[in-house]
Amino acid sequence: MCPPLSRGAIFESWITAEVLKARLNAGLPARLFDFRQTRGAEIDLLVERDAEDLIAVERKSGANQG
Repeated sequence: MCPPLSRGAIFESWITAEVLKARLNAGLPARLFDFRQTRGAEIDLLVERDAEDLIAVERKSGANQG
């Protein structure tokens, strides 16, 4: 049995699915990636527009108080 997904994981998956859907409906290739380093640096979603242009997306499911 798989553990339940957190609200954040569900939201991140939904955002990725919506970006993918928009790209495919526009006739564009998927070209979606994530980036993680062992030291902790991360980019939630990278969208490749062309060989020299990447869009970095930070996905958040709620406000961070503090």
